[in-house]
Amino acid sequence: MPPRRSTLLVLALGLTLMACGTGGVPTTAPSPSSPPSSTPGVTAAPRATARPSPTAVPAPTYPADVMDVPDFSPLEVETYFVEPVGTDIQVFYAIPAEGWMSWFGAFKLGLPTDPPDSVVGLSILNVTNVAHDGCTGHFSAIPPVGPTVDDMATALAALSPFVLTKPPAAVTAYGFSGKHLELTVPDLAFERSDDGNTFTDCSDGELWSWIGAPLSFAYHGYSHPGQVEEFWLLDVRGQRLMIVAGRSPGSSEADIAELRAILDSIDIVP
Repeated sequence: MPPRRSTLLVLALGLTLMACGTGGVPTTAPSPSSPPSSTPGVTAAPRATARPSPTAVPAPTYPADVMDVPDFSPLEVETYFVEPVGTDIQVFYAIPAEGWMSWFGAFKLGLPTDPPDSVVGLSILNVTNVAHDGCTGHFSAIPPVGPTVDDMATALAALSPFVLTKPPAAVTAYGFSGKHLELTVPDLAFERSDDGNTFTDCSDGELWSWIGAPLSFAYHGYSHPGQVEEFWLLDVRGQRLMIVAGRSPGSSEADIAELRAILDSIDIVP
């Protein structure tokens, strides 16, 4: 899900700009009707020539690389894939409904009738490290997290101040072995503003967690207590892959069901 606390404002602007830019593609002008028969004293209007056809824009081919889609753009109800940076893995997944936006995965904002800042989303990446402390230690853990699935599962489970709501457990998912765990944003003090919510007791008002490209900083797309992140850390032929699904407290059952449908559609191709 998007990484900055101002993301919702940026997304709203982006959606507005996209809405203003929509419109039909002009087609070749039809040939005008034949001019009337020559009449004394009347000069027939010259016959107009047809405008050249617009340059054809090739239709996207699916499955499409989601990283080729502009940031925070609407996704079609189609199949996409992402190849996490630093791996030769491709992860395919299907978008089940309209309203989902591009990311190294996908995300969907809640409706105006949902609680403020509601969002569900999916991130797929090669996770490399975690923050030293999510609230007050906004720098990479030193030494960095080791290379195995167990190393990362242990680091995430111990990441302060998150609440470990489901401890690491061995799983087999999508044909690969690994660990599953779940973290929840604790009951931290926060304030709402036009620039998004801020956690008042945390550095810069932000809560940080996992680190991995294509982000150049730790993920900090958290806006209020009770947000949940569910992790699958998988060993894909010696490469560590993280799939993380997040949801806000009060996210609609329909949005959560769509998120589960995306998870169910995943196909990992090493």
